[in-house]
Amino acid sequence: MRFFSKLLLSMQILSHVSNIGLPEYKAFNLIRIFKTVLEMFLNFYRLLKVISTNFELRMKEAAGPVKLERVYESKLILSHSSSLIHQGSK
Repeated sequence: MRFFSKLLLSMQILSHVSNIGLPEYKAFNLIRIFKTVLEMFLNFYRLLKVISTNFELRMKEAAGPVKLERVYESKLILSHSSSLIHQGSK
């Protein structure tokens, strides 16, 4: 994610340079297109992150404390049984 943010910043700088003095180069138009696509990708990624966080919070609210304890207990049982299986295979 950090890589794409840095890439977007460099694309914005190149786009700004192309607006100042070199609009006739086709490469700068491609950079603008790539920058736009990259911005769309980053915005979509951020949107998915917010939606997943919101969904997770709603599921926790709907589950309530009793169901969450049961889920946690079942995860403990599964991890314990998988460690027993792993020990048995040695």
